[in-house]
Amino acid sequence: MKKKFIIYLSLWAFLTFGLAACASMSTTIKPWSERSAKEKALAILSMYNAQFLNTLEMANNPKITDDQKEIVRIKKRILKELNPLIEFYLFAISMGQIPDKELENKILNLLDQLGGKLST
Repeated sequence: MKKKFIIYLSLWAFLTFGLAACASMSTTIKPWSERSAKEKALAILSMYNAQFLNTLEMANNPKITDDQKEIVRIKKRILKELNPLIEFYLFAISMGQIPDKELENKILNLLDQLGGKLST
């Protein structure tokens, strides 16, 4: 029994320190200009989905304040404007094309208005 406990404790310590070591390894994020079109699309879609869920959560909060309601209205307007732009962006990539830089900048500007910052 005592031997099992020591083995489990050792295994737990090894996994804990192993995960901590892996987490502390320095990871760098590619600059926006060095990302491929697919990497950019994934980042854009991830940010859009996060903002959509945040807006939905805020809108469904029964204790929402008037200021928060106004924020929800603004975010909904921006999300509605973003949706077709992102769909077109993703469609262009799926067809093997590189999306227009102007379209990408418009998407990034709208995401920045939502509170996300992708390009650096």
